Amino acid sequence: MRSLNKKTCTTTSSDTREIEKCCRVCRVGERLIIDLGGSLWLQNNFFTGQIPSSIGNLSYLNSLHLENNSLSGVLPLSLQNCSGLKTLELSMNSFTGKLPSWIGSLINLRFLTIHSNGFEGQIPKELCHLTSLQVLDFAHNNFSGK
Repeated sequence: MRSLNKKTCTTTSSDTREIEKCCRVCRVGERLIIDLGGSLWLQNNFFTGQIPSSIGNLSYLNSLHLENNSLSGVLPLSLQNCSGLKTLELSMNSFTGKLPSWIGSLINLRFLTIHSNGFEGQIPKELCHLTSLQVLDFAHNNFSGK
């Protein structure tokens, strides 16, 4: 067992609001996900709607797998709080809008896959900051530019 240097969550309450005050959490629908400092595997489900902004509370997350759902909208700004992300897999959803330039601040990213979405516009130059990147898959979007 490894030490995570995190605030310990101790509560006897079954009230999720009390748990949210104590722990780093993200709410997905009616489910509460507690950050234990690792990977979040939510691919191949039937999730709809936008990624909740509370995803940014999972600041120690190193791997986020949301591919092959029906998620839509733009990526929440709070996702940039997950600065330890090494893997971000968002492929095969219905995300739209421009790919945000803050993705370039996720300097630990090794795998970034966003294929088969509706992203558009130019690919942000800030992606050049991702010097550890090993896999980059932007296929089947609506990017433009030179």
